[in-house]
Amino acid sequence: MKRALFSGDAIAHGSSWDPLRTAQTLIAAAIILSAAIFAGMATSRSSVLVLVTVGAIAVIGIALVNLELVERTITWALLLGGFVLGYGFANLGIPGQVPLPATEILFLPLAAVALLLPGTRVHGRILLPVVLFSIVVFARLAIDYPTWGVFAIRDATIGIEVFLVVVGYRAAMRDGAQVWIRRMGILMSLVLFYGGLLFPWRKLIEELGPTVGLQRPVPLLDPRGTKFAVIAAALYFLTFSRGWKRLVAVALVVGLVGAFQARTLYILLPLSIILLGWARRQQLRTLLRLVPVVALAAVVVAGMASLSIEGRRGPIDTDFIAAHAGTLLGRDGPMAGSIEGRKEWFRRTVDEVTKSPTSIAFGVGLGPDLTFGMLKGDQDQAVRKPHDDYLEVFARLGVLGFVLLVWMLLALLVPIVRKARSGDGPDERLCAWLFAACAVYLGVAGAQPLMSFPYGSIPLFFMLGMGAAVATGRAGRTSDGDGRHAS
Repeated sequence: MKRALFSGDAIAHGSSWDPLRTAQTLIAAAIILSAAIFAGMATSRSSVLVLVTVGAIAVIGIALVNLELVERTITWALLLGGFVLGYGFANLGIPGQVPLPATEILFLPLAAVALLLPGTRVHGRILLPVVLFSIVVFARLAIDYPTWGVFAIRDATIGIEVFLVVVGYRAAMRDGAQVWIRRMGILMSLVLFYGGLLFPWRKLIEELGPTVGLQRPVPLLDPRGTKFAVIAAALYFLTFSRGWKRLVAVALVVGLVGAFQARTLYILLPLSIILLGWARRQQLRTLLRLVPVVALAAVVVAGMASLSIEGRRGPIDTDFIAAHAGTLLGRDGPMAGSIEGRKEWFRRTVDEVTKSPTSIAFGVGLGPDLTFGMLKGDQDQAVRKPHDDYLEVFARLGVLGFVLLVWMLLALLVPIVRKARSGDGPDERLCAWLFAACAVYLGVAGAQPLMSFPYGSIPLFFMLGMGAAVATGRAGRTSDGDGRHAS
């Protein structure tokens, strides 16, 4: 029998129209339209207001006929932006006195649908810490906005983007683990192509694309930030591929770490592989698979060095990589000063927070410069972030916000790990990959402001939400529990 108005959500029991589902979707449509009007007001340009409003109405009209088509299209746009475009996508949106990022434009309607439709709502034990963390962020925003303005809004985005968890959760609930294993394979292939194979020609690629910017101009085709997704791609092929595909893909990524020249990845690539083996209960087998990979990776690095391809920080050769990695142990070498800078920001931030019991409990607020004027960007802009998401959450939101963040992450990660270690089926392997990939992002967040930008928040929170749905054993089920997958 033909399904009801919204395939995968409404249940076809002889009725072609469900008033409750229609009312719920109209509410979601109102949220979309409100966001569109807000976007137009933020730009203070009537033409933009008209275009955005008309576009939103068109999307709503299509959604009333086929909600899943609109959902999947917007979800793909969101994932391509967060995983593939990276830094350029983080600066895409509608500029104005209150800039509206593309991330919020795309994912807020998806989150509204996920929360409105009961069949795919996130379990309360997962949703509760997400909601409480967001409430704390917006309570601080209400206090700090009069003083810090747009800077306070910028620091509050994590309180919005944590709801990407419900988007990932609904995606897996609606379509099932098998469907998303295939889709993530396509996505990881695109990541490997754009962020990996094209990396040596990144300067040329940047010049080919347009310039965008919410607050300052940047190239849209800027692969910065994509390198973390490239590591996730290596873990994907190590988990789901066989033979030459796995060998070539993983060896390419291992070799590219020498070109990315990011110290966090020197540690997190091998660590994430170890975690993947642990999650699958195949530690020895996983490590043995890396023997030919390392050999081929050495050939990749030697080839890039012979072609005089420059890495992100310097030449691609073993001497530079060894010296660069050695700075992690306190040795003098390339970019050693940035480690000293991080130590100073950490010390001064902790000193600032511990000045009073109130700031320890509730933080110093959204907006203050936590690099204390010591760091400027490539366009002389104040960076303001101490390059440690956990430190920043503690500093801005105090012990209360930090505890809620840790609670939220554990509420998502623990069931994913349990599911991964419970067997070796598709669901278990997907959870193992999601756990290892998320470990990369969570590790980088200790040395970069990763959760504050879409190339970190989109992959991390979407994958955590998807993993939580698969871990419950309900992924791919319709709201009546019949186990059917969406078409």
